[in-house]
Amino acid sequence: MEILGLFGAGKTTLAAKLAKGFCDHLAEDHTRNPFWGNDEVLEVSGPLPYDLAFLLQHWHAAAQPPVGEPRLGICDWSFASDRLWASMRSEGDMAAYDAVHRNRLAQLGEPVGYLYLRHPVDVVASRLVNRGRQVEAPLLRTLEEASRGLDRLAEELPTSRVLVCGDGFEQRDLRAALSVWLGAKA
Repeated sequence: MEILGLFGAGKTTLAAKLAKGFCDHLAEDHTRNPFWGNDEVLEVSGPLPYDLAFLLQHWHAAAQPPVGEPRLGICDWSFASDRLWASMRSEGDMAAYDAVHRNRLAQLGEPVGYLYLRHPVDVVASRLVNRGRQVEAPLLRTLEEASRGLDRLAEELPTSRVLVCGDGFEQRDLRAALSVWLGAKA
């Protein structure tokens, strides 16, 4: 299961809360991306290696065997939004990105479902500012466009597998959605 949401929306907090005793939390570690915050290298390389580094990190996390059986993983990221972010940065390199993305899809398949953690842009902007990561300051300029992109993405995904939520989302809501999603896959 993947969480869609803007950078700073609270995806990691939600995934950690929902995972407790219920499923595995597959967490992104932005510090493991050697291109994160490395503007000098990105000026030379372009955004493709940055986007591929996240895609491969997520692929690695999703390919890990579950802890205990049967276990479900909840990702504080999404392959679908990975592709969206790449398309916003790497127009000329999307053929290369998509080749890797298609390979990932063939190996791992689609997620059971998507939680779309949706917040107003001003709320997310405030959270990013409060987080105080200097490297994220440029993201503030792209929040409106990213929010519109996520809304379009959520509309393109199968509606029966997308659950829109906010900060008050509870584990019982997830269990109800999962019973429908898993029942549909059976």
